Amino acid sequence: MQIKGRRKKCTLWTILKYAIVFGMLLAALVAVLQSGESNMTSLHPLLSAHLMGGDPKQEKEENERHLTTREPAELFPSLQAVQQKRLTEDAEATFGEKLSLPKRKLTDTGIDVSDPALYEVVDLGGDSSTATVMGMAVGYGMDVYERFVGGLRQRGFKGNIILGVAPDVSQRVLKYFKARGVTPKIQRYINCTYSMETLDANNRNPHSKERKTCAHPYPDIKIRWSRFPLQRDWLLECEKCTGPVLIMDVRDSIFQMDPFGPGSPPIAGLQVFQEHPNQTTEHWLANVPLSKCKGPGPKTLWFNKTMLCSGTTIGTRAAMLKYLEVMYGEMKAWIRQKKCHFGMNGDDQSIHNYLFYTGQLPFAHSIRNRIGIVNTPGVEGSVVFYAWRDKGVEEGLARGAAAARPFPGANDRTWMGPKEYNLTDENGYLTQADGTRSRVVHQADRFGMHYWHRWLPRQPYSRDPVATQ
Repeated sequence: MQIKGRRKKCTLWTILKYAIVFGMLLAALVAVLQSGESNMTSLHPLLSAHLMGGDPKQEKEENERHLTTREPAELFPSLQAVQQKRLTEDAEATFGEKLSLPKRKLTDTGIDVSDPALYEVVDLGGDSSTATVMGMAVGYGMDVYERFVGGLRQRGFKGNIILGVAPDVSQRVLKYFKARGVTPKIQRYINCTYSMETLDANNRNPHSKERKTCAHPYPDIKIRWSRFPLQRDWLLECEKCTGPVLIMDVRDSIFQMDPFGPGSPPIAGLQVFQEHPNQTTEHWLANVPLSKCKGPGPKTLWFNKTMLCSGTTIGTRAAMLKYLEVMYGEMKAWIRQKKCHFGMNGDDQSIHNYLFYTGQLPFAHSIRNRIGIVNTPGVEGSVVFYAWRDKGVEEGLARGAAAARPFPGANDRTWMGPKEYNLTDENGYLTQADGTRSRVVHQADRFGMHYWHRWLPRQPYSRDPVATQ
């Protein structure tokens, strides 16, 4: 009995010692993280849990749970100061950053990327008549088409607009497109020829039908990926599309100026656009698919880099055609490997980041957030929206009322105070790092209900009088 008693005491003491050591290590880790916050030039306290990744199904809950309610003025001034300083570097501000990797001639899938034409610079001098804007716009209402197409035309865009639409697109939409000089590309759906391991055999998954449906003539890749080879085909078919090209998401984008109008910068090769600096490829959207598909080998090249958004890309005609070809080539490679099959939306962004950071798009430049033609404020929008809503809930408002109220500093001209957030001007336009108006804004809906559903629809550039004629 005495021996047993000693063993019991020894076991309890061992557990206690480990608990003490673990507690000390945890306290040290917290101290390191807290000390590092003051050196961050962005929104680390608001986004740490969100950006470190996790289950995609829990993303919204993680955002809401971990976002704080700091005062608006605390959120963005340091980021603005950093980006303002960067603007003094004229060449980089215009053409973006390039990777310091050996220039490749072939991609991993054997596509030639050595053509000197891919690196050419095109300066339209403010005349957008030869430029092209393309997007997949399947199943949207007239409000989306008016905001996108009408916004472009009312901002003075003179070039080509090409949009993919559903097979059952209404005659009203087609009539509007004709009046606004839009080329519709009516989709045709077919059965897929590939087999994906993530397919739910019982069809209980809401995306099961989608995974069996492909877009003609590309039955060999997921339907959500098909916009890349389809847009390549549309561009090849368009003989008058000789100038720079912008491909982009349609639903959550707005135009505040002509993308290629007066004052727009020259386009060198391909331009890919960074999200907020705190949104890195550690996020599950890139980390999970790439870690499983590509393994540890190339991870040092793409891991913990600033996230590039695949929803908007700009390039010269030659560079854009090559980019779309390279994306399609890599997508076919993923489909052929079971380990690269993922039952998720958005893994085209995983591929987009992988190709750039592994040097397979040597003609591409990475444009910093709030610097180039496209402003992608999705991270900032989510942060300020959830923080402001949650603060209202803490003050006793109902959740819906807290989400729908104007932001601090709002008045009869703007929905958000310029001084409070450093994200808009006095007329409600989202701005660049230097305070000037952004030409194109992607992910604008992330700012929430008051801006997207109340303030923005009342603005004249969100409605097109041509649509009612």
